[in-house]
Amino acid sequence: MKTQNNFRPKKLWHKITLLVIAIVSVYSPVKAEDFNKYVGESFYLPFPKLSLSNAAIYDYNYEPTTHIDIINQAYGEAKISSYFTGSEYVTCNIYYYIQSPSGYRTYGRTIESHRVTCRENNITISSPKSEINVNEGVQLKYSFNNSYYAPNPQVTYEIASASPSGCVSVSYSGYVTGKSAGIATIQAKSNLGSNVSAVTIKVCKVDPTNVTITPYAASVYCDGAQQMYASVDPSGASQNVTWSLFDGYSSIATINSSGVVYGYSPGEITVKATAENGIYGLRNVTVKEPPFTKESTIPSNNATEQNVFITPSITFSHTLYKSTNFDNITLKSSSGESIDGAVKMSGKSIVFSPSRPLSANTKYTLTLPANSVKNKWGTDYRNTITVAFSTGNLEKLTLSATPSNKFVKKGAEVKLMSNKSNSAIYYTLDGTIPTEKSARYTNAITMNNDIELNAIAILEGYEKSDILHKSYIISNVAVVDVFPNDENPLYKYADVIPSINYSNKIEASANANRITLQCVGGGELEKRIVVCDSAIYIIPTEPLELGNVYQINIPANAVRTWQGEYNESAKWSFATGNFVKGISSRSSELGMALKSDNSMFIWGSQYSNGTNTDGSYEYNVLKTPIKYLSDVIEMSSGYMHYAAIKTDGSLWMWGRQYCGEFGNNSSTASVQPLKVLPNGVRSVSAGGQTTA
Repeated sequence: MKTQNNFRPKKLWHKITLLVIAIVSVYSPVKAEDFNKYVGESFYLPFPKLSLSNAAIYDYNYEPTTHIDIINQAYGEAKISSYFTGSEYVTCNIYYYIQSPSGYRTYGRTIESHRVTCRENNITISSPKSEINVNEGVQLKYSFNNSYYAPNPQVTYEIASASPSGCVSVSYSGYVTGKSAGIATIQAKSNLGSNVSAVTIKVCKVDPTNVTITPYAASVYCDGAQQMYASVDPSGASQNVTWSLFDGYSSIATINSSGVVYGYSPGEITVKATAENGIYGLRNVTVKEPPFTKESTIPSNNATEQNVFITPSITFSHTLYKSTNFDNITLKSSSGESIDGAVKMSGKSIVFSPSRPLSANTKYTLTLPANSVKNKWGTDYRNTITVAFSTGNLEKLTLSATPSNKFVKKGAEVKLMSNKSNSAIYYTLDGTIPTEKSARYTNAITMNNDIELNAIAILEGYEKSDILHKSYIISNVAVVDVFPNDENPLYKYADVIPSINYSNKIEASANANRITLQCVGGGELEKRIVVCDSAIYIIPTEPLELGNVYQINIPANAVRTWQGEYNESAKWSFATGNFVKGISSRSSELGMALKSDNSMFIWGSQYSNGTNTDGSYEYNVLKTPIKYLSDVIEMSSGYMHYAAIKTDGSLWMWGRQYCGEFGNNSSTASVQPLKVLPNGVRSVSAGGQTTA
């Protein structure tokens, strides 16, 4: 027995002044015991005892081991939780004291160990059958030499040997399935002992006696496929079969190794499924033509307003080939006129391509007589098909010329353009009416003299263009630039003086008083015209209004050079536009601007995604203004919060708030504007940490 001189007891009733720490002699506990138990069997360890009569135990406890659990410390109840080999020792810690005749106590601790060994609870497995057929199964059973201590054993099954390999399989629960003929040994072991038990299972081969092929009434379309299935009897026989063509021609149909029949031409075949022992089944398969039908037409029957360049067509369900009446396919007008053209086959479609555009506003009928086409199996389409449709108006050609100015420099090029690039353009330069016998336009016309240009565009299938008339006069008077030119749409054109600059010095001419300044959507404005040096200045009597579009018209012969050359008419527009009508920059982080179209722009440090984990805030730095809100009529910025009123009277807030600046019963920041009030707001002012 061992002692510990400095051990502190759980309770000490002596006064400190009377405590005496003494060296105790070694005392031995009672003799330890040996136990030999099953897994799951509980047992009671002996209560600790000391050999000295004057030694008293005041506490004790048992220590569990790897495979032994202590169920009840007070009574020493223990149980083996899992099987082990050899011995394990359960230690009991004993706490005691020895009291002298004078009343002094000396405390100590000792241990006693009890040896425990685990009894073998041997497993035995058995099979209700020693022989099974292929694809048949059997459930193995197990038992233990002491079934009382085997309520929920953990049993593991495995294949110890198999000849040939893979002739059986075994599940975790011990269900054995025959896979092929052979012999296999299955073994099992448990967590209740170390022994291994085994059984031998023979797998017997089952010979096929019959093969059945389904579906029973099998058929397949030409160019189609049909899956066939084979079932081998009796149960347990191998279901492996070999597919083949028993009777019929491979030009009618074939069957692959998976039992899929592919049809090629009408007829009948017999397929064969042969089992491993040569037993076979047969099944007739009929190969049929798929339905030969009309799928669609272009245009649809009785369609109207069709383009004169249309190529009508009929599409079928099969690839087409010519038949006896193919040459009798016609396209005729309502007057009975046959339309020249070519009939072509394109896959599954018949297409009629007229040799020239059809007439406008005319009814036509495409007729495909019966037996005009056939499929690849030689079957004619036996119905007559007619497709009626009407054409609409001809599209009218348009023609334009550049430059648009009447006065041009010598050597300038005049170009003619039609909305159809392949149209023919004919022109004259002496003012006469152009015809198809006039000069045909191929290249730009070089200006060496004054001309009176007339031109017309012509293209079959289109209505002729109107005659284009342009007068070009060689002059050195040319527009250099105009002001304003809307290069800066935010420019505040409240007190602007529009002007036009020419290439030469000019003076007022007969039409100077016809120069106009108009508000688009409004009326003409009063103005003064000043011609100075090489410019015309249009001076409004009253300042222009913001948010409008204005147009200036300079008629021809409004000014002339000192040599008597007149200007060509000119016209341009500009907008007083989307100007900035309000700024708010009270915030220490963000600038705000409101434009005349009620769009609001922001720039600077824009609060982004709330707080980071370190307590800092995230921002998006906007180096240039970006559009943030629309329909804003008033805005205001506070210290770090922002407000906007929209045209419907609603109030919107966003940014950071500390003291309820949003007025939404919260102090949570927001990246996106929040609607705080739905309507009725006319004015807003954001302060340091307030909003009113």
